[in-house]
Amino acid sequence: SSVEKKFWFNQLYRILAYENSAERINDKEQILFINTKLEAINDGNFEIEFENDIYAFYTDERDDEEYVDTSSIEDDTISINIKSFGNKSLKFMLTGIEDEYENKDEEINNQYKEPFNTAVDDCEIDEESISNEHKDNKREVYNETEDNKISIDDIEVGEESNESNKDVVLSKKHKNLIDLLMTKDDYVQDVEEENDIRKKINDLKNELNIRKVKINVKNDDFIIGPDIIRIRATLGTGVDFNKIEKYSEDMKLWLRVNEKPLIFIEEGFVNIDIVRDKRRTVKMANVLTKLNNNFEKYYDYKDKFYVLIGEDLLGNIKMIDLNDSNSPHLLIAGQTGSGKSVLLNSMLVSIMFMYEPDDIEMILIDPKQVELTVFEDSPFTKNNYIFTEPEEAIKVLDSLVEEMDERYKLFRKSRVKNIASYNEKFPDNKQKRILLVFDEFGAMIEDSKEVKDKLEYSIKKLAQKARAAGIHMIISTQTPRADIITTTIRNNLTARIALKVTDSNASSLILDSKGAESLLGKGDMLIKTAESSTFVRTKSPYIDEDEIYDIINYLQ
Repeated sequence: SSVEKKFWFNQLYRILAYENSAERINDKEQILFINTKLEAINDGNFEIEFENDIYAFYTDERDDEEYVDTSSIEDDTISINIKSFGNKSLKFMLTGIEDEYENKDEEINNQYKEPFNTAVDDCEIDEESISNEHKDNKREVYNETEDNKISIDDIEVGEESNESNKDVVLSKKHKNLIDLLMTKDDYVQDVEEENDIRKKINDLKNELNIRKVKINVKNDDFIIGPDIIRIRATLGTGVDFNKIEKYSEDMKLWLRVNEKPLIFIEEGFVNIDIVRDKRRTVKMANVLTKLNNNFEKYYDYKDKFYVLIGEDLLGNIKMIDLNDSNSPHLLIAGQTGSGKSVLLNSMLVSIMFMYEPDDIEMILIDPKQVELTVFEDSPFTKNNYIFTEPEEAIKVLDSLVEEMDERYKLFRKSRVKNIASYNEKFPDNKQKRILLVFDEFGAMIEDSKEVKDKLEYSIKKLAQKARAAGIHMIISTQTPRADIITTTIRNNLTARIALKVTDSNASSLILDSKGAESLLGKGDMLIKTAESSTFVRTKSPYIDEDEIYDIINYLQ
């Protein structure tokens, strides 16, 4: 059973705001802390999870007990425990602040009768001391048995620990890096374009109806992304999907576009993606600003390894967690002009934005000696050196296999399972995550079977075992052929990004499905992980080399 988030919004906001106003509190740090919680709740940055039973909560005026069992309802399928929480006790569970201010003298009460936000605005704040004071904001409430447990930590408000509080707040580094980037995109939706889309939808329905293929689509059931317009349709009775697919080439004429639409099924709808007349560039400054403004969602980023991919059709940020078992390594493929190099650049810049050189070490292999050289002086790049020769690449991968084995010996001796647990247990001997980026893999292996066999052997070992050791790979190529992306590579690199490719055969090699041949280039991509057989259409942000040099100079 689901819990309505609106109900919890009202409950949490009422507890923290109306029942705990500034006039009852004489501690400025606690005022700031509660105000931060209010802002997070107001933004919807919390989640509710239940275990075993469904619980119904409400607040009343009884504050003498932590909780009161009022009733219990059970049948064969469900158990409902109804508990009454007093305002003071529930506030304590949410914030860790005890309500000690009820009986303060009249002078203190009068001193803080200004509005809540005004009191906060006038404070001089030491954010780190606040974070330390409220390091543990977890409170658990138990029923009569240990099985029925609710953790207040399930309400995620973005300020869960000392470390996350310090890093999630807009830092000077983040602000300065964003300021180094070019002008942001001030895109405004075009009403004329929306009217044109409605006309195209009508034209599409009419043309298909003439051919006895009925689809149902509302005139407003479309999404406008940076590059494409997605029309969502359902099939009429007796209409097969392949009847629509076979008209994809004709749709270029009907809809007055130059690119064949991408047509696929998702969530019970037929999606028809057509190119926009005016494609929009997604600026790196915009995407990083969005990331920074919503960074509380990634409060656990020190234990994960997030990499920014781009924006989806709705403008939402798309990230991949290389620490996740569904996407520990990435295979990227796209033809010339697809935007592969810009995608790699934006991914590496996002890592430098979120992490520190003490967290991540990059090992870069660039046989063409032109794409990744911009990162040579980055403090994240190992030895400030870009590897370019096959012999160097073989040695690098062999050394990573040895490093992986040594780390597992260290973890076994330390009685931990992975790099995150080790770094938490031994912060003074922290192990960096290692990211190997291999650009244009095909160019290095296509002339030598010996080089190909040696590299594939090491890649296979790393792909199968290296994730928990904190070693990850991104391998890219602009020649997605069967002799380059072999079965060994495909089976072991299950997270894939396909940019525009030449034909459906190349698409099938990357995604195990056609579709990438219909992409539009310049960062338009499809993402697929082992988690799902479906793919997500995304647009990578644009960043040029001058901006990258500026960022690296700042970080140095």
